[in-house]
Amino acid sequence: MARKVTPEEMYRFVSEALTFSAEELILLLPEYREGLKNSPKTRDVDRMVFENIKNLPEIWEDDDTYPLEKWWWHLRKIAHREYPAELLPAYLREIYLASGE
Repeated sequence: MARKVTPEEMYRFVSEALTFSAEELILLLPEYREGLKNSPKTRDVDRMVFENIKNLPEIWEDDDTYPLEKWWWHLRKIAHREYPAELLPAYLREIYLASGE
């Protein structure tokens, strides 16, 4: 059964499932996303997350208290291809749509 995942669990997921530096990992924490979403480094990390989303643990639950436009709170929907592609930034939409082929 899915449940909400703490920021610490999110950090652990990305550090175990993906290969990120400490600098890249900090960009994944949702509280840092707001001010960094246009950063080239953040975009690189976002791409890595999308390319490896299949490694998302099954216990993961999205935080639906946040709007869908804040995609980083809805990784389970993205992993299960239930997220509206039109809400993703173009650089992630390409990866998302290609993963369904």
